[in-house]
Amino acid sequence: MPPAPTEPWSDPPASWVPIRAVWTPGGAAVQWLDFGAENFTAPFFSQSVAARLGRAPEAGRHGTGLDALVRAAERGASLAPAGFVFHMSRCGSTLVSRKLAAMPGNLVLAEPDPVNDVLGPSWQPAGEMRRQQALTPLLAALGRPRTAGQSRYFVKFSSWNAALLSTILAGRESVPKLFVYRDPIEVMVSLLHEPPGWLGARKDIAYACRLSGANPGQLAAMDGDEYAACVLARMLTRTAERFDPTWLLVDYRELARATVSSIPKHFGLTLGEEDIAAMRALDGVHVKDASGTRPFVDDSAAKRGAATERVRHLVARWLAEPYARLEALRAAQPAAN
Repeated sequence: MPPAPTEPWSDPPASWVPIRAVWTPGGAAVQWLDFGAENFTAPFFSQSVAARLGRAPEAGRHGTGLDALVRAAERGASLAPAGFVFHMSRCGSTLVSRKLAAMPGNLVLAEPDPVNDVLGPSWQPAGEMRRQQALTPLLAALGRPRTAGQSRYFVKFSSWNAALLSTILAGRESVPKLFVYRDPIEVMVSLLHEPPGWLGARKDIAYACRLSGANPGQLAAMDGDEYAACVLARMLTRTAERFDPTWLLVDYRELARATVSSIPKHFGLTLGEEDIAAMRALDGVHVKDASGTRPFVDDSAAKRGAATERVRHLVARWLAEPYARLEALRAAQPAAN
């Protein structure tokens, strides 16, 4: 839980980053951390925060209300988002964010905790309008360059965020967007073997209904496996409903090639030889491993082989149709031709 607000800042220093943003009975409580001159280099935002605290346990922390985010945004030093990365979960999206981060001019935030806070259960009492209003200064405060050469800003959202696109994209519809997805049988096997945090949010009925689109009665009739399939279906359906030329759809099977071809093109990036070499060096690495020493092993066949009849039934019931819809949209998009 972020600390209660201390003295107000008239001008939040550029080296400070919001790392949490929780809604409390008294309003938004934002926690800031002094990142010094460090960049976000770990696979995930939370890992970069932990690494900073590990290297500099004395790093300053500060608690404020939402007003400090607004003042940071008003300074005008933030980069406008150059691209948003959404994904289905367990489908290779971390490879995309790591490759984008391999280009020195890119600031890449992978699943930033304060964005998840605003979209998550603690902000339910705040209401939809406050969530939308909070995201604008929050994304701006997170988008302040960490190095002198950074000129492009990308956000990779957590998978479950794709079920809440109407909140995230309000006023940001023109930002180029990517959605990465995978055979839903493989995704379901992975999620049920190693459940993600959003599955635990099912205990908050109001929030689980918002995330899944189910009503309380329908939710009560679901076990955890079916709830997972329902939320995944919501992610795919919301993406298909919002699809327009600002989106690029990429299937897991084509990801390695797309990261140095259609994805940079969609985001308006020009790759030099050094950029391509740095990106390709990540193809054989397990990109969620911060050490960079764990090799990547394609587990698609193993996951399909591990799928139970129950998983196949849930995929057929909930995911076959929205997955087929995305596949049709992907096949028809210009980048796929």
